[in-house]
Amino acid sequence: MGQTVEAPWVSRELVFRHADTAQQFRQAAGIVRVVTELPEVSVLETAGRLRLRGPEARMEAAEWLFGQLDRPLEREARAESEGHVLREVRGDSKLVRVFRLARAGKPGRLDALAGMVRNVGAGEWTLTYSSPPSIVMRGTAQELELGSFLLGELDRGPGEGASSGSEFKLRESGTALAVRVMLLRAMPHEELRQAEEEMRKAGKAWVALDAELPALVVKGWPELMEAGQQKLKDRGWLR
Repeated sequence: MGQTVEAPWVSRELVFRHADTAQQFRQAAGIVRVVTELPEVSVLETAGRLRLRGPEARMEAAEWLFGQLDRPLEREARAESEGHVLREVRGDSKLVRVFRLARAGKPGRLDALAGMVRNVGAGEWTLTYSSPPSIVMRGTAQELELGSFLLGELDRGPGEGASSGSEFKLRESGTALAVRVMLLRAMPHEELRQAEEEMRKAGKAWVALDAELPALVVKGWPELMEAGQQKLKDRGWLR
């Protein structure tokens, strides 16, 4: 009496169709393990397979996620998957989305983008997959919407885009914070750092510099950010 029935465990072996390196195999295994919380995920490198074992309720999400990662390189511009709902993870539901990026082929760029998204606080998990260049996010609907906004603004080549005035408003109880991406003109690194510090002081905001674009990622109060943005305009730093 009083005993609970445990969910049945099942096993799967998934075949890599497009990944062909040990790095891709390990990346995919790590992402599936972390995001779905499956107890057993292992790589059969010589066979090009991923072996999964765990509760049946999580297996559908694992198979979906594997299919999103194991894809051919795409020529078209950045695409976004439809996403998936993870159920029965710590007793709640989480959303998962895979973003495929068009401008993240340069070494280190993918990790830099993921780091900026992670530091803004978008997502419980933000993980990278190298080929095709992808960022996997798990979190709430708002966190994934913020991640989509940031990657849409940051997934550009250097100098692409004349300006950027888009804003993401955070829906948090008792706050009216927002996130903006401000595109800067090409200039020496010292000036980029000056622009970063000027915005941090004037806007009293959290600021991160993306020196590659270049751009500033800013999170704070919209009114103060507006004042800081105007100072950057006056200095001729904004595109």
